[in-house]
Amino acid sequence: MAKISNLACLTTTVLLVLLVVSNGIPKSNACHTFLGECEVPSPCTETSCEACCLSKSGPLHCDGVCELEGTEEHCHCYGQP
Repeated sequence: MAKISNLACLTTTVLLVLLVVSNGIPKSNACHTFLGECEVPSPCTETSCEACCLSKSGPLHCDGVCELEGTEEHCHCYGQP
């Protein structure tokens, strides 16, 4: 009976390891700190927003997003803390 229990634990462990490896190692998405706004021509595009955030924030930048505030669209820069 103990052999069956040990085999079940080993099989479960191997399957969990395979699942994690096949999906990649889980990583923390630390790109959530608001770094400020960036002025881009209207209408805001992801390409112009990304370029502006990169030039403004440099290596701290990891994302530039066009977001609607009320009725106006703004380029918001996000980065790592």
